[in-house]
Amino acid sequence: MHDYNLWKKWRFSGVVFIASSCIAFNAVAQQRVVDLKEIIVDQNKFETVKFEATPTVRPEITTQTLPAVKNLRLFELKEQLNKTINAVTLIEFDRKSKHEILEKGEFVSAIDRQKVVFNDRGELPDIEPGDGVFSAFSSVDFERLEKDESILNKRLSKQEKLVLKTFNGRVATSSVATSLDSLLEAQGKRLSEGSMMNAKELDFGKGLVGIARPALSIVLPAIPFTADENKVLGINSTSVVAHPGFTYDPCDTDGTGNNANPNNAWSFKTLMSNLNQGTGLTDQEFIHEWLSNWMVNSSVNSFVIPARPGIMDYFIGWDGINAATLDINNLPFRLLSIMNRLDLSKVSYLSATEGETRFVFGLLNPLSCAPAASIDQMTAIFEYGDTADTCSTIKTRAQDWLALDTMVLGSPAYMNALKAITDDVTLSPIAAAALNQLRTNDFAFDGLGSLGLPWQLREFVVSAGTGLLVPDTTKQTPDISFRTGNPVTALFMETNADDILCENYQVPNNFNGSPFLAAGLDYISASFWNAPTNQANLPAAYPSCYQSTISGVHGSVNLPTELQSEVRHKFSVNTCDDCHAQETNTFFTHVNPVTRNFSGFMTGNTVGDPMLGNVLAGGIERDFDDLQRRGQIVQELATRQCKGGLILNASILQHALPSMFTH
Repeated sequence: MHDYNLWKKWRFSGVVFIASSCIAFNAVAQQRVVDLKEIIVDQNKFETVKFEATPTVRPEITTQTLPAVKNLRLFELKEQLNKTINAVTLIEFDRKSKHEILEKGEFVSAIDRQKVVFNDRGELPDIEPGDGVFSAFSSVDFERLEKDESILNKRLSKQEKLVLKTFNGRVATSSVATSLDSLLEAQGKRLSEGSMMNAKELDFGKGLVGIARPALSIVLPAIPFTADENKVLGINSTSVVAHPGFTYDPCDTDGTGNNANPNNAWSFKTLMSNLNQGTGLTDQEFIHEWLSNWMVNSSVNSFVIPARPGIMDYFIGWDGINAATLDINNLPFRLLSIMNRLDLSKVSYLSATEGETRFVFGLLNPLSCAPAASIDQMTAIFEYGDTADTCSTIKTRAQDWLALDTMVLGSPAYMNALKAITDDVTLSPIAAAALNQLRTNDFAFDGLGSLGLPWQLREFVVSAGTGLLVPDTTKQTPDISFRTGNPVTALFMETNADDILCENYQVPNNFNGSPFLAAGLDYISASFWNAPTNQANLPAAYPSCYQSTISGVHGSVNLPTELQSEVRHKFSVNTCDDCHAQETNTFFTHVNPVTRNFSGFMTGNTVGDPMLGNVLAGGIERDFDDLQRRGQIVQELATRQCKGGLILNASILQHALPSMFTH
């Protein structure tokens, strides 16, 4: 139940990208062939749709995707039809798109498990059949919408200059400096235009009149993130992660006095102990069993993860055999950061999946009682799946995270608010079920001060059978034997080129008749995936779902070379090892285990293509700013409307968030 398998976590590609309308307004609504009373009765049948871990729902609910979206608007009815129907939602598609929804003139939405049918057949409330504008009666909490809009405006007004970035995948493809006044002016100008989608009032026929409810969150192409990243997204302040009332560091390396209580809520021991559910073992035995994975060779997906018995150097007194020799009150780890990964959630017009909350720990040198540095570095990351898994609950969770921005770091109010968020996934007994995976990134366990073995990534999940933390595959990453110039990897890239370009693929356990997905990963900081794909075996043009990750390209790079580079890059950057290496110009970790500083990938950097070089060298460049990307998504989640039949501000989420992000 903790596997990454995409088929167990619904991932949909319902893109809602706000752009300008170009459909002329037809001022005269057509006569309807359907009686209004029938419409009211039909729209009262808001059906509850259950989304299970197996595909048991209606096929059209699980498989349909939207055509290219041009515009989205909301109209409040002057007179409600009944207790629930108070609005009409309009969505305009590009009629040039070849899509079955345009041909059928109908599609189904199911947000928060509430079914709404949109039509472009001239049936109430649709005005003009076949014009690409689909309409549906809906139930909208306008009071909540106004409140969310007010909070957003207040946030945006705090800064004179706003930076609005557009992200495709993990890459920032454009950046525009603007202001709230400019955004409001653009909003007013758009709504004064004469198109149907920008009309101030619409007559839907049968006496139904709607008043436009413009909202900044609906018309913006993206919402700037104005909160403090270090309060809301990546929390690494010692006032929080070395707080003596919440954390534990046996060495008190930050001088905060947090070496008193190993049972504090965010100590390594506590988080580990809370995972111990139904094993029949003591917490000491449970943690011993996890550490013992380094003492012996193990096999996952037919690949061997070699033993690293040098691990014993870091656990003084532990003999690697007897659990009784392990001192779990002085485990050599300190908390480096708490990471908000709500950006990993995916909310579409059909379903929703949860984001994550992560705790990043760094290894301590037991001899110097200081952060393990240089060739002894290591991080261990607890990655919990959030309990919020519907549009509305994810929205509330985003608001909880953003509320931290109003509080003082390390204050009682801040600490208690943050703990309330993390308690949902870290407390016993939910912790074991909530943990998606525990990842380790070690350059240490070949022995203290030893340089005998390379850096290594491992991934652990809670076994459904034993309850123990057991090794698992490293998702989206083939075994390292397939990394450099391997024809099998090239074949995989060529076979799946369109899906890779659209970042909608999964690296399978087996490919080409043999095990493919990795167990552990040994790597170096200069590594990247560079399979020798043949341009002749790749698509001649980009698929319609493709979004470019290129921020700069030399004029000498032709389309086949550019496309080949994009296939290679999108595959490489989504592997576990090379997100931490050359593809993002990162050295080992994104959270430094000594300084707690974040990598350039997180805070903003420009990286030349590892194979082609940067633009000055005649190649391609890509810009990263992942904390900003995450922040814009959290801001959007916090302000979106979840009850309009469609998500009313999804300009970045579905456009920019591939389904297979794991890091």
